[in-house]
Amino acid sequence: MKNIITFFLACIISTSAFAVPGDDCSTAILVSANGCSGVGAYNNTGIVGTLAPPICFGGGANNGMWFKFIAGGPVVNITVNGGTLASPMVGLFSSTGACVSPFTELGCSNPGGASATLPYSALTPGNTYYIYVDGANSNVGTFQLCLTSPAQPSNDSPCNAITLPTTNFCSGANAYTTVGATGENLTSTFIPTCFDNPGTWNSVYFSFTAVGTTAVISINGGIVRPQIALIELTGLCSGTTYNNFGCSQAAAGNTTTLTVANVVPGTTYYIIVDGFSANTGAFEICLNNYNPTGTVINDICANATVLCPNNHYFSTTNGATPGGDVAVASWNCNGVVDNTVWFKFTTTNPVTPINFAINGLCTADALQFEVFRKTTGAATPCATTTGWTSVGCNNSISPSGTAALTIAAGSLVAGTDYYVVVDNWPGDYCDFDFTITGNQGTNAGADQTVCSNAASFTLPGFSPAGGTWSGPGVTAAGVFSPSSGIGSHLLYYTYGACTDSKVVNVTGPTVNVSNNVSICPGACTTLLGDATQPQIITTTPAFSASPNAAISSVGTPTVSSTINVSGLANASLASICLNINHTWDSDLSIYLICPSGATLTLSSGNGGSGDNYTGTCFNTTSGTNITSGAAPFNLAAGYSPQGGALTTLNGCTMNGNWILKVVDNFTGQGGT
Repeated sequence: MKNIITFFLACIISTSAFAVPGDDCSTAILVSANGCSGVGAYNNTGIVGTLAPPICFGGGANNGMWFKFIAGGPVVNITVNGGTLASPMVGLFSSTGACVSPFTELGCSNPGGASATLPYSALTPGNTYYIYVDGANSNVGTFQLCLTSPAQPSNDSPCNAITLPTTNFCSGANAYTTVGATGENLTSTFIPTCFDNPGTWNSVYFSFTAVGTTAVISINGGIVRPQIALIELTGLCSGTTYNNFGCSQAAAGNTTTLTVANVVPGTTYYIIVDGFSANTGAFEICLNNYNPTGTVINDICANATVLCPNNHYFSTTNGATPGGDVAVASWNCNGVVDNTVWFKFTTTNPVTPINFAINGLCTADALQFEVFRKTTGAATPCATTTGWTSVGCNNSISPSGTAALTIAAGSLVAGTDYYVVVDNWPGDYCDFDFTITGNQGTNAGADQTVCSNAASFTLPGFSPAGGTWSGPGVTAAGVFSPSSGIGSHLLYYTYGACTDSKVVNVTGPTVNVSNNVSICPGACTTLLGDATQPQIITTTPAFSASPNAAISSVGTPTVSSTINVSGLANASLASICLNINHTWDSDLSIYLICPSGATLTLSSGNGGSGDNYTGTCFNTTSGTNITSGAAPFNLAAGYSPQGGALTTLNGCTMNGNWILKVVDNFTGQGGT
């Protein structure tokens, strides 16, 4: 009987010791390195902490709850969202083995709010790490735990630095990121003078070969207190030696600028971008490398700097000349052509207003900022100084200040090149910067989610065709390999001077195991588990309408057909097909209007005297523009719209009323 009683007590003790998951390192709850628990899924009520509180936790009862995860990459971002748990705190630890003391504290967060976030970027992939969650001031309750492990940026190392254009270059807004970046050997022995030390290293690298003696570098975007350094390597890119030519750290905000006046033309320099402390984020980078007293690169029309939407540009009239510029008679804001510099942009189709926000500092008098279209000799716009028409200007900055200039859509022609020409008063010069919105740019397409076991595929939805892709897991031609790793991959599409970005999220299998069980010495039990691979199911729902609306032969009527779309989520427009019976097709203009109000020209003035649009389809895959088609426009592969790719409407609300509008621009012909 004694033996039986002893055995029974052992079982009770065993059951008590293992009853509460997460109450000790040995019962730490295994979580994925990418994913979130349910809201309020965990609760530290009744738990007595078994780890000395992390350094930032402060006083109060120790009710710490244990979790563990296996690192899939060097970076993890841990977020605890409090439910009934007020003021959550979180610590990250490593161990030399499975729950082997001492534990090494890697990071700690106690912000005193409803959530606590802890980023860390020096994990060893494959190792197990431990998370300790508690509430400040003895608080207990429910909470949600989220972990993300973003993929490393492609330029995380100086050996993989992204090469930048040297003159008047600005990337797209938030085109690059430090999220997922890690430390490296280069800054391990010598830290740039202005950088936060100690701090978490999330540096990314760019390079350029100098063409002038002055370099102006600016960072703007989502990094709080960005910091940048300009260096020249004195050894291998994998080494630890370099010369520091300049450094800048924002005291607050999201913008910092570094000006270095002693760079040597022909020398390759590297730019380090990071954030104060552990701050990370997406950002825009701008670089202008020039000779202050020499001729600036965009001094003439043929060398006009191409402008991309939502970008920030820095320039100067210092060193520019008046040769070959717009004749003074064509200007509205200038009386003497003196030191002009040139920029160029293309309007969208359908056209939208163009907006400029301008900052200027002149040695004296006014900055003259004017926008022109070549109305005579447009085929060779830079060949003559005449034939230019001003569409808007501003000369209110004198000698310094800010200004705004808007060119209304009614003053612009869709899909047309316009030139910005900037000048100063005779004998003066101006340094200035500006942003532009509303013009045509590059579109990388919508973000995507794919499974890690999916086959390589060509990224869809980008425009215009003919650009170059870059980033982790993608080829220059845009073929992405999901096997490049689980996590968020930030990819870049560049066409000409413009760059846009998209995120491809690669998901892995979800592993589910049985709850903790109690087992006595010598006994057996069965542990259950399964792994499920997330699947992305793509469907192609279709919506249609058959109004059979009459198009009158009298006057210039407008006829509309409405389709109500509902029940869609994470959707994009794949195709639109239509049938129109009408004689003399070139009389017609056909538009598609999305629920958000954006309008896309499908076809206008095409088909000559031919009849009908029969089974005409516009899609995202055809390489034939409707302008190259012929009545009745029934090419099996379909057409791309006249006014731009269908993907330009992907930013619209998909659910709602889609309107097909047909305008008969001439009287005498009719149809349905």
